Amino acid sequence: MRFFRKNRERKTQGTLTDHISVYLDGRQRKVADWLNGKATGVSRKSLTYGLVFFCLLFGGYLIYVLIGAFN
Repeated sequence: MRFFRKNRERKTQGTLTDHISVYLDGRQRKVADWLNGKATGVSRKSLTYGLVFFCLLFGGYLIYVLIGAFN
């Protein structure tokens, strides 16, 4: 099963959108590596609590915005 494998083969034609996507992929990789480096010293329990807090905070905010839009 190859559901989640990345397609490493890239067909580029030299267009501007191709250059932008390659640039953004590189930037995304750098940020992901930086965040992984920051999270290596944090316990799994702390990361779980942080994720739950983040989801509750922004989920509550989005519900507030939706309710405000309909009132």
